[in-house]
Amino acid sequence: MPDAWNPLRRSPLHARLREAGAVFETESGWARARHFGDPEAEFRAGSTGVALSDLSGTGKWQAKGRHLERDLDPGVSGEVPAPGRVAGTRTGCLCRITPGEALFLFQDGRPEHHPGSGGEDDGCLHLLERTDGLALMALWGPESRRVLARLTTLDLREAARPHGTCAAAPMAGVRVLLVRWDRGGLPNYPILVSAEYGAYLWDMVLDAGREYGLRPCGLDAWKRLEE
Repeated sequence: MPDAWNPLRRSPLHARLREAGAVFETESGWARARHFGDPEAEFRAGSTGVALSDLSGTGKWQAKGRHLERDLDPGVSGEVPAPGRVAGTRTGCLCRITPGEALFLFQDGRPEHHPGSGGEDDGCLHLLERTDGLALMALWGPESRRVLARLTTLDLREAARPHGTCAAAPMAGVRVLLVRWDRGGLPNYPILVSAEYGAYLWDMVLDAGREYGLRPCGLDAWKRLEE
């Protein structure tokens, strides 16, 4: 049957992943790359050097409003972080980009319930699902900062970009949201970019990390960071 009739949702990076030899499985309605032939070797590569994983099937909800601290549901986000900071949630994390904009990342694709609260209805809170509109890749491992330094002028020093921070910045000529959200004791940088630039940015990151042994890794390796 032609691909056009396939009901599975596909990452903006699907063609790149397939070309690299990804083994796909269905998860939450998405065709997701589980591994590229040897998940154990992929995990070792990321744990000792650097790896790149596609997480585009992660649910993404954009929130805009004048009173985010009041209007975002505390049952979902806990405490709404300050601009430039990231807070953990029950099912992912919340990135506060500016005083009036935030982005929820939900690991299982969709939130358990609507992330708006029952605050005063004055039309100030606007929510938009951006799961299909944003590509999401995670650059992780001890050498990840060195790779990023070749792609952006953003200050990546630990004092300026510690765990639990985020920033909108140019990377390889396109605008991204760069998040620092460490996992398993390793640096982990989720990178969000408009879907139409996803394949381009994937290529640029792989090229920048070539001398550090950067390789694509599937979800099986990346999820082990939780262990």
